[in-house]
Amino acid sequence: MRRLRIVPAALAVTALFALFALGGSSASAGGPNFAEDNDANDAAAAVASAIGIDLTAQPGYAGVRVLGYGVEVSLVGRPGRAVRAIVARDDRRYRGELIPVRYRSVRYSEQDLLAVRDRILADQAWWFARGAELTMWGPDPETDTVRIRLAHDPGRYRAALLARYGDRVSVDPQPMQPAQTQPGIQNGPGPGSAGH
Repeated sequence: MRRLRIVPAALAVTALFALFALGGSSASAGGPNFAEDNDANDAAAAVASAIGIDLTAQPGYAGVRVLGYGVEVSLVGRPGRAVRAIVARDDRRYRGELIPVRYRSVRYSEQDLLAVRDRILADQAWWFARGAELTMWGPDPETDTVRIRLAHDPGRYRAALLARYGDRVSVDPQPMQPAQTQPGIQNGPGPGSAGH
């Protein structure tokens, strides 16, 4: 079974975004696969979590996540000296080797996307009155958007959602029914929004 841990609010992948390496071995070069090997994944998730906590207050911080080669830090623009210093001070060793960290440039910071997420939360009743049942929404690490999932007819509401929030949102093409509410558990705005 494949495990991939996504640490709070990492963002975005398109061909236009650049990667900047910080060293270490990668899964493709015979190193561990940090997305699939349980022990390596645990180590990389701990590193990603520490980096995310340390970088949250940095301007342009967009998130962090674990991928097969190691840890990816998303930023608006290139990493400056302060960001590199923060990442370098965290203990990034796994079995005596540095866990690779790469930087990816994205369009929107975590704060940009959290503001959109909050606006969607405020608009939830407005959407429901128009027949759109939003089941989940929150910052998505792959698209550098707030990913929205609807209970039914996502294609019907996609254009209206994009018109209201712009390119900072993406609409999942598959409908997703809301999770069953269990005692003591409340349905929230979505998987990407937990902890944000």
